[in-house]
Amino acid sequence: MHFYIYIILFSYSNSLLCFTASCPDPGHPENGKTIGSVFDHNSVVEFECLGDRLLHGSSQAKCSNGQWDQVLPTCRGTY
Repeated sequence: MHFYIYIILFSYSNSLLCFTASCPDPGHPENGKTIGSVFDHNSVVEFECLGDRLLHGSSQAKCSNGQWDQVLPTCRGTY
């Protein structure tokens, strides 16, 4: 499910101002961490795994119009 939230304001000069929504906290992979704490439009966070675990999925996600462009990756042990 995707939500797009736009806040539209009219200034006294009748020009249109448009603000796009921030993204929710992306969380962090189990046995991993998220680097970045700004979740505004166009911000990027990075994901890393702890210890000898390997990242499966994208190492970055970008906030666009209130949603992240990647799903939360997973951290798996080496076999």
